[in-house]
Amino acid sequence: MKHLLFLAIALLLNTTSFAQTQLQLIVHPEQVDCQRMMPQKCLQVRINGAKEWTLFYERILGFTFEPGYRYELLVVQTKRPEPLPADLSEFIYKLEKIVSKTAVVSDIQPSNWKIMEIAGEAVQQQNLSVQVDPTKNSIAGYGGCNRFFGEATWNSKKNKVNIGDLASTKMYCENTIKMEDKLLALLSGKSFKVVYKNEQIHFQQKRKTVLVFQVQPAEEMSTKDESAIEEVDANKNPSPMTYFNDKELKLIQLNGKTITTTINTSIHFNLNTNSFTGNGGCNQLFGECSFNDNIITIASVNATKMLCMDEAVTQVEKAFIANLNLQTLQVDYAENVLNCYNANGELIMMFAIQK
Repeated sequence: MKHLLFLAIALLLNTTSFAQTQLQLIVHPEQVDCQRMMPQKCLQVRINGAKEWTLFYERILGFTFEPGYRYELLVVQTKRPEPLPADLSEFIYKLEKIVSKTAVVSDIQPSNWKIMEIAGEAVQQQNLSVQVDPTKNSIAGYGGCNRFFGEATWNSKKNKVNIGDLASTKMYCENTIKMEDKLLALLSGKSFKVVYKNEQIHFQQKRKTVLVFQVQPAEEMSTKDESAIEEVDANKNPSPMTYFNDKELKLIQLNGKTITTTINTSIHFNLNTNSFTGNGGCNQLFGECSFNDNIITIASVNATKMLCMDEAVTQVEKAFIANLNLQTLQVDYAENVLNCYNANGELIMMFAIQK
């Protein structure tokens, strides 16, 4: 009898020890890096109506997270049997129900997207990309030959993006122009449903995927996929810089403003030595740079320290050096004019060959 009583008490204690608790979790659409015993990815959650996001280190049994969706979950929390392993929580979590799963675009940050598919066709050229910045309602990109840019308005509630009419440079590239024309025709003046699938971003119309993008890691944004772009060869002419190499280039436009002929701001690129020299208008400039196809990467900008008495020249020189310090410039040309664009596709400098 005593034995049965002892067993009943033990069972009661065991049931109490492993009582289950139901939790409501709101799951953020993106995981973040975290570390416990070793580096891992953590969910960001709000538990039982909390207003602050907290890191959730544990695995939820039966739940598969898909980036780009905000989830509402019902989860059962059960105390783990003792003894507890040193690297585990005292609780086990199991999915009971997915209450809701909502795609979101409100968490899209300024970023660089690699173009993976255009109208169902896989993109073979590696350096096609789009730069999006919802904070400025802007979109820009490289279609394989030309830079393009324009406005893009994001609607986070409806998960839509409305793209305005796009402007682009006007270079002609025989091998890539057809794909580029198709891309611009699909994007310009169009609206899309934004859907996340398999860690990629899909632009859809009438539930049909039109464009597929892959978000590039932050460290790749400044390089513009340079590893996939051929080095400049003086015997070929894929690069504008082969034409402008070793020529004196006078600045004729800066940040949308025409530079007067009395301001002698200029630059001289040398592809053979990966260097440049120039005149800011008052001080002499020099530095190191590299050239890959239509991209100039400025490694350093150095200048003499003369005092400029003309305030207009001083302001031009400061803005000119600031643009060079952006480090990465995309270029194209028309006749004897070299155009330079920033990462947002904005035309920030124009140079003309000095004759």
